[in-house]
Amino acid sequence: MASLRGLFLALAASLTAAWLIGHQNWAAVGLLLLFGRVLCQRDRRTTWLTVGVIVIIGLRCGQLLAQRQAQTQPAGDFTGQLTVQPDAWRINGDLASAVAVTESGSKVQLFLTLQSQDQQRQLQEVTTPVKLNVTGKVEQILPATNTNEFDRRAYQANRGIYNQVTGKAPVLVAQASHRLTDFLHQLRANFSHHMANLPQPLAGYCRRLLIGEQDPATASEMVAVKQLGIIHLFCLSGLHLVVLCGVVRGLFARLGLTKETSRGLLLILLPLYWVVGGGSVSLGRASMMMELQLLGQLVGLRGMLPWAISLLIQTLISPSILLSMGASCPTCYRFA
Repeated sequence: MASLRGLFLALAASLTAAWLIGHQNWAAVGLLLLFGRVLCQRDRRTTWLTVGVIVIIGLRCGQLLAQRQAQTQPAGDFTGQLTVQPDAWRINGDLASAVAVTESGSKVQLFLTLQSQDQQRQLQEVTTPVKLNVTGKVEQILPATNTNEFDRRAYQANRGIYNQVTGKAPVLVAQASHRLTDFLHQLRANFSHHMANLPQPLAGYCRRLLIGEQDPATASEMVAVKQLGIIHLFCLSGLHLVVLCGVVRGLFARLGLTKETSRGLLLILLPLYWVVGGGSVSLGRASMMMELQLLGQLVGLRGMLPWAISLLIQTLISPSILLSMGASCPTCYRFA
C-alpha cells in the first residue's frame, strides 16, 4: 500500500507541475484521471495526501513563475560583473559561451567576443572561477520560431536561466574561492584538461562518460551514433552510475572496508559526483535514486517507493522535471 500511495503522490506532483509550468493539457487530463483513481481507492489518507501534494506543488509552481517574471529583463544595455565556473566555458574561435552568475545571484547565458588569442588560450586553460566586467546587451533568450524546433527559451528556463548577455570582457580576473561547490567545479575542469591529452576517441569518450562533457573533437562520431540510435550509451546517466558505483564498491572491498562503511561513503560521494559529473537532470535523478537505494537497504524501502520518493523530491526542486529528457525513471534502482 505504501508503494502505491507513493506512486500516486509522485505522479500527482509531476502532472500538476507539467500542467502549470509547461501548460500541457495532457497533464491536466492525466491529473484528473489519476485523482479519479485515487478516489476509487476509498482511502482517506491517500486522498488527503494527494490533495496536499497538489496544493504544495501548485504553490511551488506559482513561486517559480513569479521568480521567472521578476528575473526576466527587457532588452537593453548591460554593464556589470559576472562570475563563471571554470568548467562552464565553451569556446568556438573568437566566441566563448557559458552560464554566468550575476552579482544578484541570478543566472544568465553569456556570449562573449574574445579580444585576442591570449584571452582565448587563457579561457581554455582556466581552472578557477573567473570574474568578468562585461559590457554589452541583455535580452530574453529567443524562443523556437518553427514547429518542432528545439525551444532554447523553454530549455534554459527549466534550468533557471531567463536572459542572455552578449558583449565583451577585456579583463578576466581569476577568483580564489574556498567553497565546496567551487572546488568541485575546479576539479571537473582539471579532469577535463587531463582527459583532453588522451588520444582520440578515448579522450572524448572519457569526458562524456566520466564528467558529462561534450568534446567537439568527437562531434562527427556522435552524428553516426545518433543515427544508429545508441546515443544513450554515450550519455552519463543511471546505468553508467551503477557501473561506476560497482567499481567503487569493488575498490572499497579490496581495501578491506565493510559493506556498511562502503555504503556510508557512497552516500557522501554521490552528491559530490553529481557536481563533478556536470549536474545534469539525468545524473541528478540517477544519483538520488542510488542514494535512496542505499538508504532503502537500511530502512527497508522496496518496490516503487524509492522511485516515487525520487520523483516527488525532484518535482519539488525542479517542477519542470517531467518535461525534460532526463525525467525520473526506475532504471537505476532496478539495476542497482
